[in-house]
Amino acid sequence: MKSYKNISRENLIKKLNEHKNTLEEYKKFKVLFDCSPESVLFGTDDGQILDCNQSALLLLGYHKDEMLQLSLLDIMCEDITDKLPDLFKEELKSGGIVIKGL
Repeated sequence: MKSYKNISRENLIKKLNEHKNTLEEYKKFKVLFDCSPESVLFGTDDGQILDCNQSALLLLGYHKDEMLQLSLLDIMCEDITDKLPDLFKEELKSGGIVIKGL
C-alpha cells in the first residue's frame, strides 16, 4: 500500500475520493458484467481468458476455474476456426477482435 506520509490533507482527501469513485464505478461495471444475459469474456492479447460471466459459463458448460485455463481459440468449434482466414486468426490470437454471436 502507498505511504501518504508527505501528502497534504487536501491531497489525501482528493486521492481518497478518487479511489472511492473508481471503486464505485467498478462495482457498477461488475453488476452489469455479472448480470448480463450475454456471454462476456475478457482475455489477454494472446487470447488467454482472464474472466467471464455466469452466462458464458452456462453457455459453454465450464466451471470458472476450467474456463480460466483456456484461450478463446480453445472454446471455438473447429468448424468456425477452420473457416477463419489466416489474417483473422492472427488478429484473434493477438486480441484485436471482438466476436459477437459465436
